[in-house]
Amino acid sequence: FGDEGSCYWIGKEAMSLFTKEADGRAAKGALYEIVRQELRLADDMDFIDLVIREYAPYRDKVAAFQRFAAQAAQEGDAEAIALYECAAHELALMVQALKRELRFPDGTKVSYSGGLFQTGDLILAPLKREVTALRCALEAPKKSGVEGAWLLAVHNFLRKLCRAVAPPHRRMARGDGPLHLQKLLFAQHMTSASLWHQCTTVEADPSRNIRIFV
Repeated sequence: FGDEGSCYWIGKEAMSLFTKEADGRAAKGALYEIVRQELRLADDMDFIDLVIREYAPYRDKVAAFQRFAAQAAQEGDAEAIALYECAAHELALMVQALKRELRFPDGTKVSYSGGLFQTGDLILAPLKREVTALRCALEAPKKSGVEGAWLLAVHNFLRKLCRAVAPPHRRMARGDGPLHLQKLLFAQHMTSASLWHQCTTVEADPSRNIRIFV
């Protein structure tokens, strides 16, 4: 619901920060000037109408507003930098919850995917500190989110296929641990029973991973 730590969340927070800088609740920084210039605001009050008409109804546009915060942070705006540190903390809370509830061991690898991570060290540096404090290891993704989804779909399909064709006394129970199919040989003359025996399986790597999508 809140989508804490995402581009959308940072976009909302950046809008709030601009209004605070505009009315004096916060010191004016790089974000203030960037937003005024990029949105061509003749008056700070014009921002309210602009947000209501062109941003608030569209989640993707609010998320895109994050780029102004990123630009400001890269120019040294302390308040904008703090937004990314807060976002990293929110993401780390998800890791902490998953580790606790699913009983992941210390040393669990944590990876990530999504547009927010295109900001590089703005988000990755504080996130790495937070994840390390949780006794986990932040690692760059080896493949894209699309490739990962495809590999998972193939894995699940092959597992279900072997379960479906297995003789009743050899079928895997629902509670069985994850298995990787090493090879699967097909031939038109194979019966369901013989096909099952051609499914050579090995236990999966016992290490478990967490992946953040934002």
